[in-house]
Amino acid sequence: MYNATIEKRSYTKYVFMHHTRTNAIALNYGADSWQLAQIASATSLHSPLKLFLSPDFTAHACDLATTISEIKRFAGHPSQLKVNGGKVLVNSFEGLGEKGWEKLRTETEAWFTPFISGLEGRFGKWKVVDSWFW
Repeated sequence: MYNATIEKRSYTKYVFMHHTRTNAIALNYGADSWQLAQIASATSLHSPLKLFLSPDFTAHACDLATTISEIKRFAGHPSQLKVNGGKVLVNSFEGLGEKGWEKLRTETEAWFTPFISGLEGRFGKWKVVDSWFW
């Protein structure tokens, strides 16, 4: 377990996530290689907080194979948030289109909760979406 020593300062108040009753943190990321390295770093801390991936497709390559690989890379980690019977939660901003999401969901068995602008109010028409992020 990671233990940090925090130096107390008169002008700073430290608030830790586990004191806020937060259950999980979305790890929003784009295409820069350092971002996946930071996600790997976050998962290596073995924190009681759960984490879930949220690719931002305004900054991430809309490459389905890469996205599936990234999700599978972290899916088995103990810090990964799982819902609805053990499915990996995946969130996104914008995205791969309905057929792309369908393939991603099938290959990763993810619980998929995207935000896709312009589709508000049409949730029921996208059968691939498990829930809606807004």
